Amino acid sequence: MEDELELFIRERKARVAQDRASLEQDPPYMEIQVSWRQINFVLSSAIKGYRYCIFYTVKHLGL
Repeated sequence: MEDELELFIRERKARVAQDRASLEQDPPYMEIQVSWRQINFVLSSAIKGYRYCIFYTVKHLGL
């Protein structure tokens, strides 16, 4: 039983070490890179939504 516990602890320590090494390679939360393609998509979607709102308002008000 004690051998199983020691094996379990060693495996967990190894996994924690792997996770730490992986996290150290990731950029900090605020420095995550965003591609220009993603930015362009978000902006163009917002503009399309804005145009639709104006069109709907003008049509609804009969202007």
